[in-house]
Amino acid sequence: YNPSSGRLTAHPEINNYHGVGDKQPMLEDSKGTIWFPGLGGALTRLNPTNGKVDSININSNPARPMLPNSFCTALYEDKQGVFWIGTQDGFAKLVFNKTNYVSPEIKWYYNNTKSRNSLNYNHVSCIMDDPSEPDTYLWICTKGGGLNRLNKKTGDFFHLTTKDGLQHNVVYGILPDNEGNIWGSTNNGIFCLFTGRSSDSSQWKFRNFSKAHGLQDDEFNTGAYARLPNGHLAFGGVNGLNVFDPKEMLTTQFAPGVFITNILINNEPILPGDKTAVLQSNIEQTKSITLNHLQDILTLEFSSLDFTAPWQNKYRYQLIGIDKNWVESGNRRSATYLHLPAGKYNFKVQGSNSQGIWSEKINELQITVLPPWWGTWWAYLLYALLFALLIRAWFIFSVNRAKLKSQLNFEKLEAKRVKELDTIKTQLYTNITHEFRTPLTVILGMAHQVVNKPAEHFNNGMDMIIRNGQSLLNLVNEMLDLSKLENGKMQLQLAKADIIHFLRYIVESFHSLAESQQKQLHFLSDIDALFLEFDQEKVRQIVSNLLSNALKFTPEKGNIYISVLEILPEQNGQKTTVVIKVKDTGIGIPENQLPHIFDRFYQLDNSHTRNTEGTGIGLALTKELVKLMEGEIMVK
Repeated sequence: YNPSSGRLTAHPEINNYHGVGDKQPMLEDSKGTIWFPGLGGALTRLNPTNGKVDSININSNPARPMLPNSFCTALYEDKQGVFWIGTQDGFAKLVFNKTNYVSPEIKWYYNNTKSRNSLNYNHVSCIMDDPSEPDTYLWICTKGGGLNRLNKKTGDFFHLTTKDGLQHNVVYGILPDNEGNIWGSTNNGIFCLFTGRSSDSSQWKFRNFSKAHGLQDDEFNTGAYARLPNGHLAFGGVNGLNVFDPKEMLTTQFAPGVFITNILINNEPILPGDKTAVLQSNIEQTKSITLNHLQDILTLEFSSLDFTAPWQNKYRYQLIGIDKNWVESGNRRSATYLHLPAGKYNFKVQGSNSQGIWSEKINELQITVLPPWWGTWWAYLLYALLFALLIRAWFIFSVNRAKLKSQLNFEKLEAKRVKELDTIKTQLYTNITHEFRTPLTVILGMAHQVVNKPAEHFNNGMDMIIRNGQSLLNLVNEMLDLSKLENGKMQLQLAKADIIHFLRYIVESFHSLAESQQKQLHFLSDIDALFLEFDQEKVRQIVSNLLSNALKFTPEKGNIYISVLEILPEQNGQKTTVVIKVKDTGIGIPENQLPHIFDRFYQLDNSHTRNTEGTGIGLALTKELVKLMEGEIMVK
């Protein structure tokens, strides 16, 4: 080409390249240089300014040479000035040095069956930078492998095929629109790949167009695509040329409705008024249905009212209560549910038109599944009632059994108590008889002596009669006092006096009795006087019982000690404590019988003391009197 004359003449180097024909592309790069491809990897670059022609051969890989008759199928210069050459056997990357425009750095990309991240099909038809990220991604169209996206930084390929929503895996050419979307022609119409994508193929969204949308035909031609200066796109096919505004193609005013057209139960169609009684009117007018527990296979069929290309209509549905999210069914126009549990559900279905625009109109159907009779509320009420009756019967049985067991135990205890009481009564009667018999025998004997010989026995006899009569009276009084204490009728008669002097007086009254039995009685006290408020009669009974008991079980030559100790209060407001101890050198008490000596009628089972034990109420009376005076009595 001569710029001054404007004439094109033959150049010997160009004439030597064979195969430059209608199937091989030409390219004017960013610097105005024109590129001509040839067979076998030959490439010619023409500078129109000075007429200089350079020859380059990209078939420089001996490990994988191009076929002799293989020709270039795509020429592209990206934003970074890198050239990409597509062939039937892969594609090459050409990076030119600023000082050397003849020997570029060449890198080949082709299918590697051992790598999933390689080019998936070798026949390349078109190459284009990614509209959104041209520095990172490069799109490659193939005639059999769909779309491939190359990551320029890592060299990895990402594939989009018919499995991901592409119309056909034979892609002739791709163009970007003003919104950054990618448009392409295939063997089955035109597609639009929307922007805002990710590496997850499930997030890629295609919009497909076919002859039904006004295309010249579904099949297009290789290399017949161009972006016009006004932003319109042109694609040529087997039956003409399609030129369109991408923005208008993506705009739709029609939002079709979707209707439930048929119901199948147990794989049988349901009609209004049939024996199933599910439909009372036409399905289009039905807002709710009720199923029994035997109708457990439910199929709902639906359809969209867009008849432009009905095979391209898409659907999604959701059964509220079963499906957590929308179920994308694609072109499938039915939904089947098996063995729905009893309850209330809401079936929702939504459709799109042939252009993939989802309608805002959602059809809904209320579905009620009745439980079997054994799962109804009244059945559960009956279960609860039966359970309550069982619980009640078990409770009554348990209570009666417990009562019977308790009654048997009570009867056993009562029989044992009666037996023990009989034994105690017998023993008591024996003891009381013995206690009464001795003084009565003495009284009667002395009375006879006084009657027979009054002058000789009157004074001593009457004294003995009075003393034994007083013993009988004291015994009766003790029994009456113990009864009053248990009934809470005995009251304290408090009077302030010197308790040391009072105790010394009581002890002295027992000295003569102790001496007559050849026993020593000792009174010990660290203090000479202690004035307190106390019931003198109660204290006398307590000390007298303890001393009598000690004298009774202490042998001759033995000793009885009574000591008094004052314990002062630790804080103001507390009472003074008096500790009275009675100790003897007698026969002692077995340790296993210590807890029982304060029980009424309890007596030690010692045969040598049986005749002198008494009735067994002295210590019981003593304990009750101590409790009445808010005191405590212990033994060891």
